Amino acid sequence: MSSSRFASGSTAFAGPKGPLPALARRLLTLGLIAAFLSPAVALSQEVTETDPATEKDAGVRWELYGRLKADASLDSALVDPGNFARWVESPELTESHSHFNMTVRETRLGLHVHAPPGGPEISGHVEVDFYGGGAENRNVVMLRHAHIDVAWNSGWSLIAGQYSDVISPLAPTTVNYSVAWWAGNIGYRRPQFRATKRFGSGTSGLVLAGAVSRTIGDDFVREPGDSGADSGRPAVQTRAAWEWRSGDRRAGVGVSGHQGLENLHADLPQSGLEYESWSIGIDLLLPLGDRWLFKGEAWIGSNLDDYLGGIGQGINLSARTAVRATGGWGALEFRPDESLLVSVGGGIDDPDDEDLLLADTLVRTLNRVLWLNAIIDLGRGLSTGLEISHWHTEHGDQRPGDAVRGQAALIFSF
Repeated sequence: MSSSRFASGSTAFAGPKGPLPALARRLLTLGLIAAFLSPAVALSQEVTETDPATEKDAGVRWELYGRLKADASLDSALVDPGNFARWVESPELTESHSHFNMTVRETRLGLHVHAPPGGPEISGHVEVDFYGGGAENRNVVMLRHAHIDVAWNSGWSLIAGQYSDVISPLAPTTVNYSVAWWAGNIGYRRPQFRATKRFGSGTSGLVLAGAVSRTIGDDFVREPGDSGADSGRPAVQTRAAWEWRSGDRRAGVGVSGHQGLENLHADLPQSGLEYESWSIGIDLLLPLGDRWLFKGEAWIGSNLDDYLGGIGQGINLSARTAVRATGGWGALEFRPDESLLVSVGGGIDDPDDEDLLLADTLVRTLNRVLWLNAIIDLGRGLSTGLEISHWHTEHGDQRPGDAVRGQAALIFSF
């Protein structure tokens, strides 16, 4: 297991190690300002007269979509939380034995709503699943997406609402719900205002995106409020990518990053510590002929628990330092025909040991996963997924946890 090392430098924030480099922070800020000023120009250049009668006749278009998914899994040792895997518990904390889980929580329901034609394209999107808590036979709904999209012919678009992060936009194909989160894949969903500009032809071009987003922080001691809201400012996310078409398949390479701030004055009132959250990453989506595809990401950062990095560890309250981490994932996909998709891949999340208390029984110092799966299309919306994965989690001074996970799913999509 490696221990991440970063160059230190001056910072206005007390407490955390490894601040986001000043140049990178300036680039993030400049990219965001440019992204949010330019759509106003695009809008003024694209005023379109619309016949009210035509707009009324066209009406609003609704699209209901979703999938019903029944999962069953068998783990050779205790994984957390069970219905899906994110890491393996140390055998020193619990007796090592097999565990069986069955759930329908990944069932998803969504709605697309499209405004009548005329001027920019306007749409709204809502999507939920059932990972919001509750007993296993009384699942609670969880909001995944709820956003408004506005797109102009000039290549500008806006998103307002809860949507996926700008950073680290790719995800591996897995039967496991968590798509290698906490094991090399960072980025989640949160409320945001995002602007995107696409340059170039229809087959290739530069894509720039910037967003201000809610800093989802921590509430270690008391409510109301959390350390993200207490910072008094949003987080900033930006990405620059070159995208092209390889035949009829999308390809691209991108660089992204974010910067935010958490304030723990409510939890540590005598310290008033502020902790920076930041990341810099690269992503690659590369078709290899007609049947193969490689995709993956790599990143470095600090205080990434709310971006599902650092194996869920963002701030070490005992040492009063932010937890730095490095990680990434890669997957190779093979599609011999339209009815079968095979994926093999792996991921790793490696927090810096210096930022953790290695004697803590709950500390996680390394998390690694390897998987092999197959998604089989059975026709008429019905498909099945089969996956086997190996998980390895190191726990500082405790014994590491290892588990083999077998998972099967039956899925009906509509």
